[in-house]
Order: sequence, then C-alpha cells, then structure tokens
Amino acid sequence: MRLKKVCYQQKKIQHRCKKKIKDLIQMSWLTTDVVAVILFFIGVAGLVIRKNMMISVISIGIMDTAIILFFISITTSAGRMAPMIAQTYTDVVVDPVGHALVLTSIVIGVSIMAIILIMILNLYREYGTLDWDVAKRIREKENHEFDIKKAHIEV
Repeated sequence: MRLKKVCYQQKKIQHRCKKKIKDLIQMSWLTTDVVAVILFFIGVAGLVIRKNMMISVISIGIMDTAIILFFISITTSAGRMAPMIAQTYTDVVVDPVGHALVLTSIVIGVSIMAIILIMILNLYREYGTLDWDVAKRIREKENHEFDIKKAHIEV
C-alpha cells in the first residue's frame, strides 16, 4: 500500500514538472529582445550596486553581450537565411550589414576589456585594493599631500 502511494506521488510530481516545462516553453513574451533587455539591466545593476572593480568589468561585459544579442535579434527573423546559404537570388536572406557591425562590436569590446583590465591591474598595484571608494580616498589623500608639499615649495 505504501509503495503504491509513493508511486502515485512520484507520478503526480512528474506530471506537475511536465506541465511547468510546457508552460515555460509556451512563454511567448520571452523573446531574444526581452532576454537582451533583462541582461542589459542585470549589467547596469551590477555596475551601480557593486563597488568592486572586477565586478564592474564583468557587468560591462554582460551589458556588451546584451547589446550584441539585441542587434542580432533585430537583424534576423524567422524564415530568412544567411546570404552564403541561399541557393538562388530569390531566396529571402538576412541583411549581412547588422552581423558585420556585431563582429566589429565584438572586436572593439574585447580590446576595450583588455585595456580596462590592464588599468585595473595598475590601480591594484598602486593602491592595493579593488574597491572604487577606497582607491578614490587613497588618491584624494595623495593629492592633498602633494598639494601641501607644493605649497611649501612655493613659499
């Protein structure tokens, strides 16, 4: 009797899981545009909320990826194919200019990330912290001490 009850409960759970998966698949509002916007605002939140320099870089990367996803989603549509795959000139093809711009954006984004990471590495070596506020306080303190020394030299 107990075994039948356990089997019944497992079947009930499986039925619920299948129904939830089916509901998730049928979400018509969850398009690539919506995912891109959600990713972008996740990046903005990470940039605004966290004070760690590395988290800021990761957030900028997430925002960059969201923008690339959005451009890809608006330049492609169902039923269209890449120009290289099209058999004839009458086939409906996707405009390749958007994809070329995305490739350019990816290259520029990677190079900017490399420069940002080098700058953060230098800041860490100089100030010994990855916190934006602490680095700013240390820098202001150094500038204040430099101004005092400069004032003594001028007198």
